[in-house]
Amino acid sequence: MHLIIDSGATKTEYLFTDGNSVLLRFANRGFNCNYVEDDEIRNILVGFVTVLSRAIEQLPEKISFFGAGCGNTVNAERIRSILKTIFPINCITVDSDLKSACIALCNQDAGWIGILGTGSSSCFYNGNEIVEITPSLGYLLGDEGSGTHIGKLFVAKYLENAWEDTVRISFEKEFQIDRNSVLQKLYQQPNPNRFLSSIAPFLLQHIDNEMIKGICYDAFEQFFQKQSRYFQHHYTEISLSGSIAFYFQDIIAEVAQKQNICLKKIIASPMDLFNNYPEYLSNFYL
Repeated sequence: MHLIIDSGATKTEYLFTDGNSVLLRFANRGFNCNYVEDDEIRNILVGFVTVLSRAIEQLPEKISFFGAGCGNTVNAERIRSILKTIFPINCITVDSDLKSACIALCNQDAGWIGILGTGSSSCFYNGNEIVEITPSLGYLLGDEGSGTHIGKLFVAKYLENAWEDTVRISFEKEFQIDRNSVLQKLYQQPNPNRFLSSIAPFLLQHIDNEMIKGICYDAFEQFFQKQSRYFQHHYTEISLSGSIAFYFQDIIAEVAQKQNICLKKIIASPMDLFNNYPEYLSNFYL
């Protein structure tokens, strides 16, 4: 019995499988362990245990956790220790969310992989492991092309009074917000990246607005420009995972074509692929 957990800053997804089929799929609040304390992480994970105990009598024998911020040994060990307090088993592996994206998008082939979700990241995968990775600077200094980055570009123009009235009024009405409360969310409340990334669906609804399309285009252009500095010898085709990649793929395709990059595959979540094609789950048993 194998529990696979894939956690981004917005959503944590769980698949419970016997290796041949999915027995339970569930999602709750996400987290990036760079930005949250251990107690918050534990509370999120315990929420799934409650669901699991109601649905299935058996506990997992193996856990594979893939999470935002887990690409370093310190955070990986933090997550492993928290999981061991919840599940008294020894077979627990922790890796970055990039690894699950690589397995879903490449299977056992080599490829250049990117995640565009609440945050962004990218790497080159040799079919077995990640061998090159872009430096992760987080939402303050990096995350180009992510939901947080797009939201940041929008909010900057909002605070500068640069949006036409129709956009400004629609934004304030939908989010029940004004200039002062925006500043409060950014500088006085925790996890401002979640607020910024929550703006992405609003922008998608108004994507026909030329200014909104323009900031999205700029964000994705910055993402690809950053990749060109690190992956010049692989800079011909890329596969992407994440909600931003999936829902904004038309604009991303425009930007990619302009830079002579082929988009091989785009998925919203690795868990979608693992759920629909259980044979991919065998990759977790290496």
